[in-house]
Amino acid sequence: MGLSGNNCLRPTRDDALEPVHDTPGASAAFKLALPGSESLRRTAFDSRQSKPYDRSQVTRWAPARWRPLSLRTCVRWLPPSKWRVGLVLFLALLWEPGVSQMSTPWASGPVPPNVIVLTVDTLRADRLPTYGYERMTMPRVAEFANEATVFTQAVVPRGLTRPSYASMLTGLYPFRHGVRRNEVVLHGDNVTLPELLGSAGYTTAAFVANFQLLGDFSGIDQGFDLYDDEIAGDDRGVTYERSAGPTLQPILRWLKNKPDGPFFLFVNLVDPHGPYLPPPRFRSAFQSQETRLISKNDIPHYQRTDESVDFFDYSDRYDEEILYTDQVLGVLMDQLKASGEWANSLVVFTADHGESMGEHGLYFDHRVHVWEETVRVPLLVRLPGQESGVASTDQLASPMDLVPTVLDLLDIRADREFDGTSLLPLIRGQDALAADERALFLEGFGDEFRPRYYAWRTKSHKFIREVWPHDGSLVSEQFFDVGVDPLEQHPLADSPLSASASAALSRKIKESEAHTLEFEVTEYVLPGQRIPRSARGKGLKQLSDEQIEKLRSLGYVND
Repeated sequence: MGLSGNNCLRPTRDDALEPVHDTPGASAAFKLALPGSESLRRTAFDSRQSKPYDRSQVTRWAPARWRPLSLRTCVRWLPPSKWRVGLVLFLALLWEPGVSQMSTPWASGPVPPNVIVLTVDTLRADRLPTYGYERMTMPRVAEFANEATVFTQAVVPRGLTRPSYASMLTGLYPFRHGVRRNEVVLHGDNVTLPELLGSAGYTTAAFVANFQLLGDFSGIDQGFDLYDDEIAGDDRGVTYERSAGPTLQPILRWLKNKPDGPFFLFVNLVDPHGPYLPPPRFRSAFQSQETRLISKNDIPHYQRTDESVDFFDYSDRYDEEILYTDQVLGVLMDQLKASGEWANSLVVFTADHGESMGEHGLYFDHRVHVWEETVRVPLLVRLPGQESGVASTDQLASPMDLVPTVLDLLDIRADREFDGTSLLPLIRGQDALAADERALFLEGFGDEFRPRYYAWRTKSHKFIREVWPHDGSLVSEQFFDVGVDPLEQHPLADSPLSASASAALSRKIKESEAHTLEFEVTEYVLPGQRIPRSARGKGLKQLSDEQIEKLRSLGYVND
């Protein structure tokens, strides 16, 4: 499917990564230098020459200072009717031609900060040394933490790739943006962070590695000038994801050739997602000295590696994938610093969800539940010009806070409400008492069209409710003090605190059920999926055989 978005130009090739060979029309192999090791040889995707990124082809409505939204985005918010076209023409006549093209808000003043969002798929917070892990799985991210604010209690509203990224880029709960499962496409009536930043004069680019984020398939490409989702086969024979090294190569090319002015760079790296297949050079990085055999039936089919049934073998491989990802992120960070872009950048590091490691009898998976191992993620935020980190905070936060935080920092007004909230007050040591009262609504699905699990999460406690999806009847409820029991092994007895959380969760569930989307979502149907009568014929699409096989490889289609 290649590149998609508003300006789908393939960046030119450069030699930021040392090419091993350069045969026209062939794939370029490059060496990634690693501390204390020999260079790692990985295969990058096609390196054929292509047309340079042409800034003249990117046209925006630029303000005298900041504009809250582009004309195109504002019009998309209006209800579809015959008078929309007339309104567009009327506004266009009033618009001053001299301001509407490539004039920029920074032409006569300081350049606004860049926005850089680095995300890793399937990354548990507690597998990072920054969060207390004993293994040095992410030394470069640990260095970055020294100049960032570390949020120790960050959770996602849905522990699944596409809903989580949709919330990250819209600032909304899944029931509001409509993407509650991986099969749903983000609707164009949602307004995304790249659209808002593009309207403020930013160049926007995304580089994604997970098949679930392909632009045509997911809608996550909405608003990006460049959306690089080129996922081709690599030297492992993998066609459902792009490993970190080959994802880095086009990023470095784009940084070299991008237009002048502030930019929004969004990166998705997928390597810790199963199956755990670290590059050979990393395969011996972590070796557990113990063995614990588990049933083969407890290992998801897509995770089974070399017929191994040793828990620690899988755990080691997972950590090695994280280490490899960290080294690639280190190369990117070094390049941003060497180019001078880092200093004036807001940099956010986070993940879309975690991964179960047997805590509740679930191994190497994340798709359904709302347990901490699935929903708790790392979240590090570095403000522009920040050279030393702010002490970590245990206030509740979420990647869903990205949009309001960025808009707050840049003083961009958006005429809409978000479910996320700006983290700037917390980073600056303000409003701690108000943050103490914050709670987040979490949900999880099985194969049904309605949630099976709900949770109400505060900074210290979590109330979990399981229901039957077909009628919403209660199955079970549990209440945990996640401050002292972070793996949720010891449910608490009923108390006024749990009763209050239960009541708050009930109100939010009713709100989510009563919420009506103002648009019809497009959804792909999985093989064997039961479609409720109410959903039949409403924007449903069939997957191709190729798409089904790639989703099966990632564990999203059951055999």
